[in-house]
Amino acid sequence: MSHGKSGKKSWKERVYHLSPGVDTVALNAGALLAETGYRPSYLTSKDTTESPKLHLKANFFASARVWDDLMSRPEWAGLLEDYIRYLALQQGAPAEGDAKSRDVRAVPPELKRKLKALLSDYLAGLTPEQRSEILCYMTVGSANMDYRSQALNGEVMVTIGGLAGLEGVLDFMILAGLCDWPGTPERVDELIPPPGGFMRRMSSFIKVAL
Repeated sequence: MSHGKSGKKSWKERVYHLSPGVDTVALNAGALLAETGYRPSYLTSKDTTESPKLHLKANFFASARVWDDLMSRPEWAGLLEDYIRYLALQQGAPAEGDAKSRDVRAVPPELKRKLKALLSDYLAGLTPEQRSEILCYMTVGSANMDYRSQALNGEVMVTIGGLAGLEGVLDFMILAGLCDWPGTPERVDELIPPPGGFMRRMSSFIKVAL
């Protein structure tokens, strides 16, 4: 994994402390999808030529004991491999006559067994003091604070506490590889041009009107 010309670690190396085996699985995702017979499906022909605009209202929070220690375990490589195959079943074009191919509740038993075994083995090796350092929870739902959302939408958020929150951590690992991560303010402005004065005034009016 290159540090670049400056020798500075990439954001990925600074944030994620994953086992090298996880990177290997991620780089081999195309072959794993091919093994499952995955066939992408699109709602419109336009979707075949444009990158998706991801909109995810979820957050994952973890203490250093979880993020730097538990997440560095090599078992995550096997979990990620199984999870990629599971996602292929969920997102690909369903096989003819296979009504269950998009059932999100049909999590493969082997995937659940591997996660349970990982957590059991990890906790068994911790002292009581180290266990007390475990903090982990995930939130899923909307927290919009604009007037329309407060008055009409009925915003809802679910919080999953404890190690059960790890049910969604693989999605956050995959999300990091699907997105473009601008490294400078100038690059952000290229992707999202800053509004001019007229648009700022107009948006302030629309916010109140809504």
